[in-house]
Amino acid sequence: MVKRMLNKASFQSSSKAREKHLKILKEGVTAWNRWRTKSGKISPKLRNADLRGLNLAGIDFHRAHLVEADLREADLSRAIIYMANLCWVDFRQAILFQADLQGADMKGSDFGKANLFNANLRTANLEEANLCGTNLRLANLSSARLQNADLRAADLRGANLSDANLYKANLSKADLSGAYLNQENFHHKNIDTLEFGEDEINGLKPHMASLNGAYLQQTNLKQANLEGADLVNANNLTIQQLSTVQSLYKCQIDFTLLDLVHEYCPNLLINPKAISKLYTYNHSLL
Repeated sequence: MVKRMLNKASFQSSSKAREKHLKILKEGVTAWNRWRTKSGKISPKLRNADLRGLNLAGIDFHRAHLVEADLREADLSRAIIYMANLCWVDFRQAILFQADLQGADMKGSDFGKANLFNANLRTANLEEANLCGTNLRLANLSSARLQNADLRAADLRGANLSDANLYKANLSKADLSGAYLNQENFHHKNIDTLEFGEDEINGLKPHMASLNGAYLQQTNLKQANLEGADLVNANNLTIQQLSTVQSLYKCQIDFTLLDLVHEYCPNLLINPKAISKLYTYNHSLL
């Protein structure tokens, strides 16, 4: 009984805070930001808020609670939204140009065709988010959580994806030209028909990944571990590129390229563990 009364009081308090915060927001971005500066550590309560189409450029939403809010077509250019709770928010066609979303929780949010050009998404949680057709050009997604995210046809040109978790992410037809892809988790994810262009993927370990039909012209594959990867029908892939990788063990390659690998760099087709054991054995004899 006491617990029920406390929950009711907490809900009423949260509801009153929400009404108060919405009222301040209606006064405009300048008034809102001034209140944020004076209010100190208060975390705004804006759950389920209808903010469709509003001009919120430069607004301070850091650590705000905007769960399930409607921000469709809203202008959040250069907005400060770091560490905010943005789970299941509707961001479709919103403008988030250079927005600071570092560490924000955006699990399940819908960014369909949103503009996140040069946005800071470092360490953000984007698990199960819809980023289909989203403009993420030059965005910082380093250490971001993108498990099960839908990135089909997303524009990721020049984006920083270093150490991002892309487990089971769908990157079909995404454009990653010039993207930085160092050591992220590609296990079992869908990367059919990716466009890599001139991206840097040093240290990439796409074990069992499918690059079938990928666009790989001038892609830097230096020290990439392509063990078990599917490279059949990969476009513009050359023996010069393949000769720089760490391993091609159990890799699927077109016959023409496979013949060249056998001729110029057959060691790449050997199990790396076997090579390591052989080196250790030989070294012990010295």
